[in-house]
Amino acid sequence: MRRPSMILAVLILATSVIGCTITSTIKLYDGPSKDESQIALLYVDPHVVVTRIDSTTEHPTDKGRALAHSAGKRREIVAINPGPHELTARFFVLCLQSNENIPLKFNAEPGKKYRLKSEVDLNNRRWLPSIVAHDGSIVEDTFPWMQAMCPANVQIMRLGK
Repeated sequence: MRRPSMILAVLILATSVIGCTITSTIKLYDGPSKDESQIALLYVDPHVVVTRIDSTTEHPTDKGRALAHSAGKRREIVAINPGPHELTARFFVLCLQSNENIPLKFNAEPGKKYRLKSEVDLNNRRWLPSIVAHDGSIVEDTFPWMQAMCPANVQIMRLGK
């Protein structure tokens, strides 16, 4: 096994064994925190980057980073007011990513949970996002990482005579 491949394999194994999934909630409504019965929650699947919800494009407390992005052992949940919402999202894992942000619309109901579900058709290299009802469970990362590896760029140089 080549050294970079070995390091990557060790990192993937370490992140899958060490620690639990960490969830954080991003509050996208004004005012004090509300009871879950008054808001809607949008669970973001692994490898999905939400770039806009309605007119909000930046993370409210961590300027300069994506609005919401679940990756590795981190899962992000977006808390929003009930009502119609428009968002844009893209898919991103290693060297496999969507070419553009995909627009989605949905109507959030108070007390409901939704999932920004990510389906990847690896054969046709297409990403198919959708917003579906959700039970609030943590979505596990089942993506086949090896199929998203970057092509090797190896140059062989002969040293000596």
